[in-house]
Amino acid sequence: MESLTPVSYRRSMRSVLLIALALAACESTPEADPRSSDALAADAGPTDAAPDGPRPDAARPDAQTPDAAAPEPVLVVDADFEDRALGDACGGPDGFDESFSRSVRDDTHVFRGEHACRLGVPQGRNGFGSFGGIINGKLGRLHAGDEVWIRLALYVPADFEFNEGRSKFVRLRTFEAAGEESWGYLDWYLATRDDRNPHHWIYEGTQQWRRKGNPAQQVVRDAWETYEVYYHLDDVPVSEGGDARIRLWKNGELVAEITDQRTLVEPDGFARGLLIFTYFGNEGSPRDQNLWLDDLQVAIEEPPLRDAAGNPFLGG
Repeated sequence: MESLTPVSYRRSMRSVLLIALALAACESTPEADPRSSDALAADAGPTDAAPDGPRPDAARPDAQTPDAAAPEPVLVVDADFEDRALGDACGGPDGFDESFSRSVRDDTHVFRGEHACRLGVPQGRNGFGSFGGIINGKLGRLHAGDEVWIRLALYVPADFEFNEGRSKFVRLRTFEAAGEESWGYLDWYLATRDDRNPHHWIYEGTQQWRRKGNPAQQVVRDAWETYEVYYHLDDVPVSEGGDARIRLWKNGELVAEITDQRTLVEPDGFARGLLIFTYFGNEGSPRDQNLWLDDLQVAIEEPPLRDAAGNPFLGG
């Protein structure tokens, strides 16, 4: 065997040491996981990251999303018709105070949740006592200076025939101070046969019709739509230095703002009693027919959402 010189010996030992260090480094480094990054992420458990795709509400063009820090609206009525069984009347804590005879919980068409309220009107009848419902106790009395927002979702089938004129829709009843005499209703009508202004409004206490909206704001059939009305109660309109004001929205879009109309007849008067439909028309329904109502909400404190013009509303 050839003997090693001191220099070659040191070189050989240096090579052995480098090889040993390299092997030690390999042993301390974990083996790379051959699985995909998606598989590894799945093993890591849940995270706070938002799921792929839009939120369910974002699929609806009329959806309104409050600021993340904004509180939920304070509702005196939150009628989602979920608490009782299919086929039950639409009354109760999650429905009307007074449910008419053909207003029943149903799942044929549902805006949110599992149930909606099917509103029926029989052939040849004007609908009072059968078509719609009333909110009384949940709302209480509203006086001058009070504000109220009323919002609901409505589904009108393609074959539903409204009356020959305009149809009573959302109605808030007003009274004189003693409560013995009614001054009539703050009335929103659906005027489906009006090709130009499909939303009519009147306060029966003053008998002045307002025709509002445009053809694009007509009732859409076979689809859920939202409708909302706002009242600031006062016997003096904004145009005369008071606070009385009315706003109407459809699918989150402002249909009308009325500032030259009082909403009470006298300063000590009040509003009590919210009616949804309740009357088809004098001529009676041409046949047995139904439409659907869901998510009836009423607030008397300012909601957190704002429309495109900055007005507070329930939206949705």
